[in-house]
Amino acid sequence: MKKIFPVMSLLAVVFSSNYARAQAPAVKIQFVNATHGEQADSNIWINFSEGGAAVVAPGDGSVSYNSFLPIGTANIWNDTTGTYVSTSIFTNSSYQLSKIQNGEISISTFGGGRAYASYGAGLSTIASGNAPQIGPYPGWQPAPSPPDPTFTQRFQAFELTIQPKVVQSNGSWAFSDENQAYANLSYIDQVGISTGIKVVNPPTGTKNPIQTSHNTQTLFNAVQIYGSGAAGATLTALTNVVTKAAPGQPQYYQVAGTDPSINYSNPGSTSIANPPPITSTAAAWNVVRVAGPGTMPTDGTAAGATTVYPTWDNYITALTPGGSLNLSGTLVTNLAGSYGPTGVPAQPYAASATFNAGPVTLGSTVYTGYILISDFTFNGSPQTDLYVPYSSLTASTGLYGTNPTYSVGGGALVPVPPNNLQTLVVGDVVAGMNFGLVGSTVVATYDGKTQALADFTSQDWWSIGVLNPHLLFGGAQPTNPTFYNTYAAALQFLTSGYGFGIQDRLGANTTEFNVTLGDGSNPTLQFLIQPDVAAVPGPGTCPADLNDDGAVNGDDLGILLGAWGPCGAGACPSDLNGDGKVDGDDLGILLGAWGPCPN
Repeated sequence: MKKIFPVMSLLAVVFSSNYARAQAPAVKIQFVNATHGEQADSNIWINFSEGGAAVVAPGDGSVSYNSFLPIGTANIWNDTTGTYVSTSIFTNSSYQLSKIQNGEISISTFGGGRAYASYGAGLSTIASGNAPQIGPYPGWQPAPSPPDPTFTQRFQAFELTIQPKVVQSNGSWAFSDENQAYANLSYIDQVGISTGIKVVNPPTGTKNPIQTSHNTQTLFNAVQIYGSGAAGATLTALTNVVTKAAPGQPQYYQVAGTDPSINYSNPGSTSIANPPPITSTAAAWNVVRVAGPGTMPTDGTAAGATTVYPTWDNYITALTPGGSLNLSGTLVTNLAGSYGPTGVPAQPYAASATFNAGPVTLGSTVYTGYILISDFTFNGSPQTDLYVPYSSLTASTGLYGTNPTYSVGGGALVPVPPNNLQTLVVGDVVAGMNFGLVGSTVVATYDGKTQALADFTSQDWWSIGVLNPHLLFGGAQPTNPTFYNTYAAALQFLTSGYGFGIQDRLGANTTEFNVTLGDGSNPTLQFLIQPDVAAVPGPGTCPADLNDDGAVNGDDLGILLGAWGPCGAGACPSDLNGDGKVDGDDLGILLGAWGPCPN
């Protein structure tokens, strides 16, 4: 997930000649109602929240985003004139899909925020720059107080960045005539609506032109927690499923089970799938969202809160000397990769991470237990050691939030980790733990070496994960069911979207392409709002319909051939027989299903 840069003030950007706007071509974005009739266009709203138009500082090439500048244009229906009117599109605004001509918006530049699809109305709180609310709230019932209208809606985020390439000329930085587009599906905070991405007329070199998810019901079933059956949790209800209030009650939402007067789907139901029947939609299920671990209490310290997702305490203990994954006390996690700031070629880094018991003083505060990142070099030059206290890992912003605070050289913790080399290196450990790779004793073969996963470098991990995604999460910790991100693991083969914030270490979660002024390319980046119960690409009633257009034809054949070979991490819809690769067997299945899909 792309880092969010601070929004610059209006005066600093609009009235200062020190910042340059982009001259690159706009990228056509199309929002598509692919719900197969479950939702009318008039019931779907498109929302842009936070961030804004990109600006570049000529002095150092840094990029920031301004919410007062338009991000693009669209033809919007005007009820008064009875015509479509070309309209500037801004962040922190909502637009009814039925009033956007062809669902198309031309985005010149946008970053630092999100696009959302919502049902019923626009997300009203974004007008003041506030993101839609998911949680947490102490006690979880009622939630929130005072009422927040966006908390009573179903919505889902798309992550989108349209930003021209930054180049240097005559000692000054500016945007070039090449626009770079990045988009991904995000279920990090919640699962509310199934979504997809498709690039029409993809330019040469487009990365991941098709991304999809199973229908909403399948996603809901995968990530809900079934009471005391959840590993590492003692629960009496489905406490991560947010449902509507009971009839006649204030229209707050709550987590199912905390108020016995609120039925979950129907009396006595213990699963979204059993019942309701498959013909029901989420509205009938009484479900708004399934909340992700980063938005819920994970340590039980919030007033009235219950620990829902597994805490990281046992995993951290197992990695500390004397723990089950570090009995000898010699476990070293080797980190490696490359990093380059704006306009500078990437250079290699390397470091060693060890888990340590006992107190450490960082600034003026004493912490118990910490990760030490030492032997740290960048392009061969020594770097200052980093310290990550265990308390930073277990905080909501830590392993689940993938943004733990850390210390440089023993100083006070960095309040907000910046988007720099040190944060990247800390992120390697964080990503490795989310995947269950740190300390894994599972043996793998890669690059001529056969050894435990724990003994490979972090750079090797990402390649291994692409080649064999079954070695991630539970595959890396088969006997330790809480030593990884269980929420992201449940989504792994159901969607190509993010389950945690830096899952893109594998490179399979983001759609990317470039558009250069005058090159003749005319791509359309489609965001698909997919159904609750109808078939979508992947296993279902018509799995060979890879672009979800209701038929198996040449378009689907092209998608399958473009995915030929081993599956990467995440969803692999072209792998029709589920054997981890796209080959002749899948081609035979597709050809056998040629023609219209069954109703």
